Amino acid sequence: MKLKGVPTKEEVLAIALSKLALKEDDIVLDIGCGTGNVSVAMSGYVKQVYAIERRREAVDFASENIRGRENIELIEGEAVDLIPTLPSFNKAFVGGTGDLEDVLKLIKGCETIVVNAARIEVASRAIETMRDLKIFKEALIINVSKSYELAGGIAFRSLNPVFMVVGGCL
Repeated sequence: MKLKGVPTKEEVLAIALSKLALKEDDIVLDIGCGTGNVSVAMSGYVKQVYAIERRREAVDFASENIRGRENIELIEGEAVDLIPTLPSFNKAFVGGTGDLEDVLKLIKGCETIVVNAARIEVASRAIETMRDLKIFKEALIINVSKSYELAGGIAFRSLNPVFMVVGGCL
């Protein structure tokens, strides 16, 4: 099954996990979980992951990906409707950008929030909203190049950059 969109690159995921500074007692939201790859990666470090996804085809894909992970709860629906119904959480990864400003307002009390964006306009909206909420910490542009064989040697091909916006209340 091919899922529309691009899963979080493993190098970008490593940086996101570092910025989240996950601990074993953390309860984390993965908003717009897509493939579930980020949820799976986080689940090895934390007490609980709530993976939220609104697209049915992504929920089906993520369900297969997270099978056997008892500390991941996959929830289908709109994040703005679901977040208020969840028990407490202290960290959040935002990979889906629907209703971004409203989502950030709902999770502004988190210790750490990481927003990944493929488009600069989305990163700009995340920065502006976090600044208004007084939770903005930093923004990064992550550029990854991967090697490939070329004429008996090694060359590098750049992947699309990812914008990462980090915020939180502590």
